[in-house]
Amino acid sequence: AAAWLAGLGGAVPAGKPGQALTALRSQVIGAHFCQAAGGSVAPKALAMYFNRQLSEKVSRFDEAFTRTLKELMRIDATLNLRENMPGAEANVVKIDNLSLGEFGDQKSFLLLLHDPLVQMYLDGHKQKMLLVVDGLDEAALYTERYTILNLMKQLANLPEEVRFLATIRSNSAHIGDFPDAERIDLEQDSPDAEAEVREFVTRRLAGLPPGLQAALIPKVVEAADGKFLHAALVCQDVLRRHADGESLEGVKFPKGLSELYHQELRRRVATSEPDWERNGHVLGLIGAGQGSGLNRTSLEEVVGDDVLPPLKTCRPYLDGALTEGPFRLFHKSLSDYLFDEKSNADFHLDAWRQHKKLVEAYWEETDGEPVSTNWNEYLIEHMPAHLRFAIQSPLKKESQRQAERLVALLAQPGYHKRYLNVVQDLSRLNQQARAALQVAVSQSGERAALLVVRAALSYYHIQHSQAQPGEIFQLAEDGNLPAAMRMLAASELEPKWARA
Repeated sequence: AAAWLAGLGGAVPAGKPGQALTALRSQVIGAHFCQAAGGSVAPKALAMYFNRQLSEKVSRFDEAFTRTLKELMRIDATLNLRENMPGAEANVVKIDNLSLGEFGDQKSFLLLLHDPLVQMYLDGHKQKMLLVVDGLDEAALYTERYTILNLMKQLANLPEEVRFLATIRSNSAHIGDFPDAERIDLEQDSPDAEAEVREFVTRRLAGLPPGLQAALIPKVVEAADGKFLHAALVCQDVLRRHADGESLEGVKFPKGLSELYHQELRRRVATSEPDWERNGHVLGLIGAGQGSGLNRTSLEEVVGDDVLPPLKTCRPYLDGALTEGPFRLFHKSLSDYLFDEKSNADFHLDAWRQHKKLVEAYWEETDGEPVSTNWNEYLIEHMPAHLRFAIQSPLKKESQRQAERLVALLAQPGYHKRYLNVVQDLSRLNQQARAALQVAVSQSGERAALLVVRAALSYYHIQHSQAQPGEIFQLAEDGNLPAAMRMLAASELEPKWARA
């Protein structure tokens, strides 16, 4: 639901409900998806993403953002003009002086998001906006003092035109952290879940012969037990089987997603052991993908063979355009079934093995040091996450090997530069280095102490680089003052660094 509101997925059915959803979707200005493994659970990351999206989509936001920083920084600038050129073109800004404070998670959150929004509406902005935050239960895994959850409580005084829609699992221990927020349980709060599912199933199966509809609709509704995802998957299967000319007389539908996935995989993806070995390989890799997912080229580089046949076979369970992708599993419940479902004896996949396959396919070393110069943008951004998952191997030597790789990668200044060129967020690099240090501390054995020292030095180096003004000044001198201030507000700064 959050992904659809953010602009992913197709249109909704016609009619008043569809029109209402489309109107709601049109008000979404930004979306942030919290993933603990991907480093997006820090308040700075959320504030930075929203700041960029607001800057791109709301014309008055950058002006408001600039005004809110006036009390915290002073820029004395000289404007150089090319007098010898017609029209005297402005050559923009040379920074002479900045007065800075120390920006941690809380202050960055306020400077990048809260304060500019307040200022923008004080300046007369009237447009309603909806900001979507998906996965607050993931955000709760952030271990620093300030988290997205407790800082979002400071958004209560925003103008009434600004609304946040946040999602969290119903069984999360943090479900009660927002007692004053309007809460909607997509299952329990439905006035008549069965009736809504019946209406949905009736609409989906409207193309079947009337007699077949009458026989199948009650069965599908009963099997779905009020859950739209289950109903949608069963309807999809019914329509596919009918189109293939398969008889549906006397058919029984599985109850529960685990039983449904098992039946579907058995019939479609794993008709034989070699089929599952080939198709499961691709499905597992896609399930391990980070960010927007793995494309066909990357999958073929890991598998070493053409993956188009497995992609076509697994198509009902994937998000992404054939034939090139990138691809993700269509729903987290399938990932849970493949990687975490204890009762799944036939189709269980070890998550750490999938991440290890991705690491091994691209890992190169020269004189014991990793070589990342040939990596594409996906690998530069997400290799640390794949290494952290691979570290979860129950094999001690394998876990230690991947831990050493992670620390070595995060210790390389060359990789730091490539990471920043892709991600353009120094705070995220800092989070990666901190995670590598935490991994190093958890290791044991003869080389553990050396690993901790190397990880700590890397973490210090990255933190120290955040206190340097070079990149901030360069952005400002290039005329991109909002981007310069965005980086400034997201940077860890030494308290005594007051003048540059």
